[in-house]
Amino acid sequence: MKVVNFVSLLLIISCTNQNQSRIDAGWIRTITPLDSLTLDFVSADTLNLRDFVLGDYADYQIVEKDDTTFLIGINSRDHALDVINLTTKVSEKQIQFALNGPDGIKGMIDGFFYHNADSIFILSIDENAIHLFNNRARKINKYEFSNVPLPDGFTEYDVYADQGLMNGPYYNAKNKTLQLYTYRWVDARNDNYDYKAFASYSIEDNEFKSIYGVYPDHFKKGVNFSLYNDPSLLVIDDISYVYFSTSPDIQVYNNQTGDLLYVVNYHSDHWSGSPESLPSNVDFQQEQDWLNNVAAYIFLIHDSENEVIYRLMKHKQQVAGDNGLLNPRWLGEWSVDIFDLGLKPIGHFQIPSKKVLPAIAFTANGKLWLKNPFEPANEDLSLYYQLGLRERSNE
Repeated sequence: MKVVNFVSLLLIISCTNQNQSRIDAGWIRTITPLDSLTLDFVSADTLNLRDFVLGDYADYQIVEKDDTTFLIGINSRDHALDVINLTTKVSEKQIQFALNGPDGIKGMIDGFFYHNADSIFILSIDENAIHLFNNRARKINKYEFSNVPLPDGFTEYDVYADQGLMNGPYYNAKNKTLQLYTYRWVDARNDNYDYKAFASYSIEDNEFKSIYGVYPDHFKKGVNFSLYNDPSLLVIDDISYVYFSTSPDIQVYNNQTGDLLYVVNYHSDHWSGSPESLPSNVDFQQEQDWLNNVAAYIFLIHDSENEVIYRLMKHKQQVAGDNGLLNPRWLGEWSVDIFDLGLKPIGHFQIPSKKVLPAIAFTANGKLWLKNPFEPANEDLSLYYQLGLRERSNE
């Protein structure tokens, strides 16, 4: 199912968008969707994680090594990375890091990128730094950002990892750059999100090369989308896909130059608009109800084997069911839009409620893996479904 040649993306004529704080309508592609592909549930797979509590990793990555695929996740309790072999479906080892000393990471492991056994990048928000380790947890280098201005001169920021979801940092070995979310410390009373969200950092030159990623128009002074305020990122080599849970737009950039290539505005059939902002003085329960009720675009996931991109969307649902009990936020209906690498919609799939828990979702071996929400509480097991692509013409 080689639906598009990724190299064609690099032939798109691009223009610099460094000074624009919003997306001009001229950048938005007009697309004609196809519905030729869908997904099927093909298997249920139990991963033995050794520790049931760690079934939901705060951040994770899929790594292929020596013809074997691994799921690597942050183990916050052990200050470590867990390595699960997806062939044997068993936890294989753990890379445990020191808290102090020359090889120490102070504070939490907030994000990571496993490039190879000698290059593991660990992000620490507490230190505003990225550490470079090998797989024996020996520190090779440290990149500190407290005195490194962004390309627009801004200095009050932290290198950041959104709440897991394979959101970076991303390492591009060809250009020796890291793609990072840079969280800017701006007075919330005056914040109109009139700045770029992501940055490309050269580990050779120890400086930023570009910034990119524009907040949508509905991000304005006084906005409050709670957990959906943060932008998300998918990186494939020199191409960065920037997206927001509250927006149908997907922005596509050359991350080495910061040039905007194009924007795709594609609404799922199940959500035609954008959410209303939360009031400024909501309590905890009101915020939780809002998160439960609102629809959201949660993931972009790249399937390198089939050369497609999946976008997972959480549907809007009622706060409470017919029985008067609160509906679990993540266990409602979901849908999956299927795109080629040029973001042309080429398929669609609907997931019934209470079937999966896409808080962890990834692709491996040409399949989309989604977590099952119901697990045996007395066993160190985590159940996943594998979904495979299928041509609708075969129906």
